[in-house]
Amino acid sequence: MGKDTGVHLGGLAHKVSTNTLIFPSIFILALLVRIRDLNRPFTEYFRYINCQYAVYAKNYVWYGYLNTKLGLISTPYYVYNGGYEYYFHHPPLISIWVSLFFRLFGITEASVRLAEIVLSLVTLVMVYKISKRLWGDTVAYVSSLIFALLPMTAYYDRIVAPDYSAIPFVLLTLYFYILWSEHPKSRYLVYMGLSLFVGTWFDWQAYIIVLGIGIHAVLSDRPDKHRVLVVLFGTALLAFASYLLFVFMVGGREQIVELYHGFLTRTGIKVYHGFDRPGARYTFTILQFLVLELKRALNLFTSIILLFTVFWAGYYVIRRPVRDGYILPLFFHGLVSIFVFKQGAWIHDFWLYQLVPAMVLSSGRGIVLFAELPNRWVSVSKGIHLSLVSLGLLFVTLIESVFTLEILAVVYKVRIDYVVEFVVVLVWFVLTFVTWIALSLPDKERLLDTESLKVSFAIFVPIYLLFGYSKNLIYPYVPKYGILLVIGVLLMMGLFWLGIRKKSSERVLKGIVIFLILVLFAAQATYVVSIRDRWDYPVEYKWGKRIKSMTSPDEGVLVIPGTGIHSYSSTFYSERRVELVWNLDDLITKLQSPNRYRYFIANDALFKNPKYSELACYLFSHYNSTFVDGMYVFDLHSTSDIVFSLNRTVDFDRKIRLINMSMVRIGGLNNSMVVCYIWLPLAPIKQDYTVFVHFVKNNSIEFQQDHPPCAGKCPTSTWQMGTPVMEVYLLKVPSNGCYELYLGVWSPDTGKRLPVNCVCNDGNTRAFLGDVCFTG
Repeated sequence: MGKDTGVHLGGLAHKVSTNTLIFPSIFILALLVRIRDLNRPFTEYFRYINCQYAVYAKNYVWYGYLNTKLGLISTPYYVYNGGYEYYFHHPPLISIWVSLFFRLFGITEASVRLAEIVLSLVTLVMVYKISKRLWGDTVAYVSSLIFALLPMTAYYDRIVAPDYSAIPFVLLTLYFYILWSEHPKSRYLVYMGLSLFVGTWFDWQAYIIVLGIGIHAVLSDRPDKHRVLVVLFGTALLAFASYLLFVFMVGGREQIVELYHGFLTRTGIKVYHGFDRPGARYTFTILQFLVLELKRALNLFTSIILLFTVFWAGYYVIRRPVRDGYILPLFFHGLVSIFVFKQGAWIHDFWLYQLVPAMVLSSGRGIVLFAELPNRWVSVSKGIHLSLVSLGLLFVTLIESVFTLEILAVVYKVRIDYVVEFVVVLVWFVLTFVTWIALSLPDKERLLDTESLKVSFAIFVPIYLLFGYSKNLIYPYVPKYGILLVIGVLLMMGLFWLGIRKKSSERVLKGIVIFLILVLFAAQATYVVSIRDRWDYPVEYKWGKRIKSMTSPDEGVLVIPGTGIHSYSSTFYSERRVELVWNLDDLITKLQSPNRYRYFIANDALFKNPKYSELACYLFSHYNSTFVDGMYVFDLHSTSDIVFSLNRTVDFDRKIRLINMSMVRIGGLNNSMVVCYIWLPLAPIKQDYTVFVHFVKNNSIEFQQDHPPCAGKCPTSTWQMGTPVMEVYLLKVPSNGCYELYLGVWSPDTGKRLPVNCVCNDGNTRAFLGDVCFTG
């Protein structure tokens, strides 16, 4: 007995050692993946989200939790008079959580990322515990590793967003529901309610799991399921009522109305123009939406994980195992979130994160089930009719053919036509059929023995994985992935053959198959993450730093929309008051306000968008301007450097009057001038005319600035009589010097110039406007 005990204890020690090391290793791997480039400035994709919630968190540190009333204050600069601007579209707990890391590690990018990484690691632990509870260690390890490396999590777990920050609490809610289902103790219901309540204060998405678990409980045969429903819906109602009370106490009734408007806008039910941006709505069909989400899923989940989720779904539909049913609330949670909030999901690919728990658990379970097929196939095949196996063979042929055609088209750039398709399908059908027959011969002396054919078909099952290459029709193919996939499939076919012939240890065979699948997954996942990590959008970050160095804390900056400088991506770094200006009237109103503004900043839209022409002409003619890093910076405390200004009006055929023309020098742009024109239609104009501008030296045209009005965006046939039209251009001057300036109007249809009704007519239907000198 002592000897037996020793062996038992030795095996137990080995088992404990393995269990002790595997999950901690996965945990460390997940941590290392997420802490890469931890101090990188917020210049990645969806960078504004990190900055937005970092601004809220920073305000908790600046003002304190009591002074802010725990509300999300959106002003990025320090407010001395307590006139806070609040944001209530999301609950505050995620920013409070980030603020704790600010207090511990300072207000840095690393602190923001660490806050989300910690929540991600809690999710990892819950994935492990749920999958282990339902299916044991092997599935738990596989699911955990998938979560650790999944592109969706490896990338977005470094970006703070309330939408998926609630996921660990969603999983906690489900976990305690599972525990209660197995051991109906009241404390599990209490823990379930507490997890749900905390999750709802991280984000609204947590409420959806209530419906998923509620439906699962209703469909169960437990006599006490009403207890779960009371706790779930009671907690949800309490959480919702408490948040509405919070909004009312801090922001007032109008903020509750805005919250309601925000919900309707995000769902697409009705758009409210005051929500986030004017007229924020995206138009698309349900088919376009599904195609977009599938493309994103192929990228962010990888095709391998999608395949094994589908494999698990097929297994569940056929077998209906009770424990697998606990995943269904998670699928319900993710799908409801995506389809109810289609407007948000359309513009944010991270909305798919709501499906991460369901995808990770189901694919992990699917991979293990797939790896067990060789050992179970002999018994499973007895219940399958040969006709179904034959259909399976045709399906295998289809997969092989599609894969081959993809390789030919994507890698070798072969032109695919009907002849090529027919030849490829025929060749694969013959090869597959002959191989199937040949592999069936060792079992029986008779050719085409039914049982032997059904058993040997298992060897072709790994070909199912070739579907994983289909993503290359949508995204650039992963380098060498086709070769890796073929090698992996061939190795698995060999392992499946060993399995059905009982020529290998079941445990070893299962482990190798799982390993090969995870290698294929890791190859896809690391490639996608490496590509995304190279996406860099540094403009807002650089301008935030620049504005902070250019201004004092009490000075503001004015910008036109579209520069990015007004976004959280920039203001998190600038810590300055940045306000949008829509037109000239808006600019004058802001300049007359008590607020101090030092600079006005704009991009090329000043020249490209006619709606800014009036504003642009005013700015360039009144303030000194400098071109810096793609932006035009106007110093509102200086005057412009005017090179030329027209001192008369000029009429053309008594239809069109040139009221003013001016040229202004821009700092930072050598040999460049800004030219502003102001026109006045004197009569209805039916034709579209073009303006020609000649710069003449020694009776020779040195260069020109010919153009249709507003670069063709405001043709003269659209001008309204008596309404001024302004246009602005950036003019490249080929060489310094003094020039005579002539201007005229002509018709491209007839080639004729309009008469000049002015003594400045040079006799060639051109108006002499004066002399202009360029000095660089």
